[in-house]
Amino acid sequence: MRKELKGFIFGVVLTLILTCTTAIFADDIFESIAVLRNPSTITINGADMSGDHFEYQNRTYVPLREVAEKLGMDVVWNGENGTIDITPAKEALVINGERVERSVYDASKKQLAIYYQNQGQSLSDEALEDATFLYVTERYLVCQEAQKAGVILTEEEISTLKEELAALKTALGDEEYYAQLEQIGYDEESYLSLQLQLTLMNKYEQTLGFSASEEEIRAYYDKNLADKEQEYTVAKHILFSTEGKTDAEKAAVKKTAQTILQRIKSGADFDKMMKQYSEDPGLTDYPDGYTFTDGQMVPEFEAAAKALKNNQVSGLVETNYGYHIIKKISSGITDSFDGLKEAIKKQLLSEQYATYVSALRESAEIVWSK
Repeated sequence: MRKELKGFIFGVVLTLILTCTTAIFADDIFESIAVLRNPSTITINGADMSGDHFEYQNRTYVPLREVAEKLGMDVVWNGENGTIDITPAKEALVINGERVERSVYDASKKQLAIYYQNQGQSLSDEALEDATFLYVTERYLVCQEAQKAGVILTEEEISTLKEELAALKTALGDEEYYAQLEQIGYDEESYLSLQLQLTLMNKYEQTLGFSASEEEIRAYYDKNLADKEQEYTVAKHILFSTEGKTDAEKAAVKKTAQTILQRIKSGADFDKMMKQYSEDPGLTDYPDGYTFTDGQMVPEFEAAAKALKNNQVSGLVETNYGYHIIKKISSGITDSFDGLKEAIKKQLLSEQYATYVSALRESAEIVWSK
């Protein structure tokens, strides 16, 4: 990828047209021309020569690299002796007779590497290679099945996708848009192709009839998640520390705490009193209170907080840290069935889809010459 595709302008001899296409001629070099190649047009000396071939000075030229790569060949320009070497591709992935361009595979690999990196995962080269193989074969196999089933994208769907990408480009600005595409190994044309492929896959998946009943969701929950249920409590507190103090000093601290408690009971704002008087060092990090389950707080604090109703303020609670005035904010159940139901449904549908793709892969004719 080059910024603004760089126009793909080169001053070259007629023996070479780069940027994914290469033209080769049987006889001598005879003049230099300026060539512009982008995903939609070919312009020679200002004349539009778009298409899968073009005529120039009574000669017909074809994009050699595109044709050769579709036939499973590698095209390499040898600048030292001015020749083009065409050899069987050393690496080729062919899925049910459809060849995956090496550039597509490499871009997919780069895309996955960035995805796992952003997820904080570090994959070995072998694991990344395996993940890329699965990712690419899934896309091609599912799209092949969609075509067999007559599922295609409408002109409106294609137009909508193009508009979304155009809006993204506008929002990011040309420079950032192209930089992000380059980072994941795509240009505009190949990235559009990827998005069209993924959109078709999603559309086709909706026709496969995957479903998850309430009973199946419940059974999954009971088997895998029910034992993880825990009651949690959210509470704020004002701490009057007594750590390291003498008995007389502790008595003075308790008297201050009782005074603040009385002010709160008389209508003073709890949060204001908390910010002004609390000596809890965690207040800065937890201004909205602590969320805890059984055993995470000292017993006296936990018991007092759980005994309160929501928004109720406790009396003085003494722990080895000092005196606390506690305000319960809320309580609930972590990992409850209702809270996880939608996530479980998505998981079950995902597993059904994965089984379907695995069956496609097992029955497919896949040639992977690495």
